[in-house]
Amino acid sequence: MWITAISSVGTGPAAVVPCERGAGVSISLELGGEFFAAEGRDCFGAFQELREELEGLGISLLCAGARTDAYPSPMLREATRGRSVYLLRMHRVARRTCDIFDPAPVSKVGTIASQEAYYRKWRAGTKLDTPIWRLVDFFLEIRERLR
Repeated sequence: MWITAISSVGTGPAAVVPCERGAGVSISLELGGEFFAAEGRDCFGAFQELREELEGLGISLLCAGARTDAYPSPMLREATRGRSVYLLRMHRVARRTCDIFDPAPVSKVGTIASQEAYYRKWRAGTKLDTPIWRLVDFFLEIRERLR
């Protein structure tokens, strides 16, 4: 499938191939003759790993999984192998989902850090303070500290 990538030198098409491998998922991306790959426990995890590598090179992917206001719940990740995200609105319960590879405008795309910050702010504003969400926050904090 094709998605759009943007960098300081412009925009261009990128070929992306998600592939399930046993218990995990790998994503391969070809952009301008260069190849990138990442693995994760599900598609969203692999996508985040790929984004992390690309962010270091100044490259953003213009798709829903990179939107600042998009994030999967643990249940959605399990049900779709991380292929879907919720489109979040402050102080509203998440209902609208989309595929992480659906196109997104550049104005909606951000860094992994801005996406995780928006997610935390959304969670705090929607009063989703339950044990499973506290566990999700715990792992997000650990990931942030390990960077």
